[in-house]
Amino acid sequence: MSELHPKPHYSGSMVTILRPCVGSSFSAWRTQASVLTVIPEGTIPEEINGIAVSPWQEAPLSDADWEMYAAHRGVVSEPDFTLPERLNPAAGAVILEPDNRVWLVHPTNQYAGYTATFPKGSVDAGCSLQTTALKECFEEAGLKVRILGWLGDYPRTSSYTRYYLAERVGGSPAEMSWESQAVSLVHLDILQQIATSAFDEPVINDLRRYLCELAVSKPEAGRV
Repeated sequence: MSELHPKPHYSGSMVTILRPCVGSSFSAWRTQASVLTVIPEGTIPEEINGIAVSPWQEAPLSDADWEMYAAHRGVVSEPDFTLPERLNPAAGAVILEPDNRVWLVHPTNQYAGYTATFPKGSVDAGCSLQTTALKECFEEAGLKVRILGWLGDYPRTSSYTRYYLAERVGGSPAEMSWESQAVSLVHLDILQQIATSAFDEPVINDLRRYLCELAVSKPEAGRV
């Protein structure tokens, strides 16, 4: 049965979710389940991994505000971004939790063919790649994140997307915008079973490679 998304479209119109996702129970969120899902304005604990889960009330409202916020947070070093012909620039982030779980978004009505993927979006005029990633993590996943570093650049059907590694520092996935009909916290071991798009496969492979290298260089980090 379809239902209206509680967050309106940017135009002010309401968005119908044709096949709504099912959110995990409150008790399930207290476990280390492989997949936990929250729906818009759904139930979620007040903290995860010791980090508070609450709406980001002071989130930037304009692109200019986002640029200012990103500059104040500190910009991480990254390689040059060389955009191939006929592709549009995009940016997003793989948001890691300290327990080897990753946040995925479920685009509303499987937009662009994705059932679940990493938050990303087109780069607006005047916005940097890192600013875009921060903004998309908030808009699509409701999360306030800190960028840790560059993961890779990936061609898609119409875009060339730079993905960063990021960590959650605030926000609430229950506050996702109309662009997402659910947000899931997924363990690394089954990530590829949930993010099934062929476009996400190289992103997941690079993530695994990063975590393996991190485990070798910093065993105390406790990652794979």
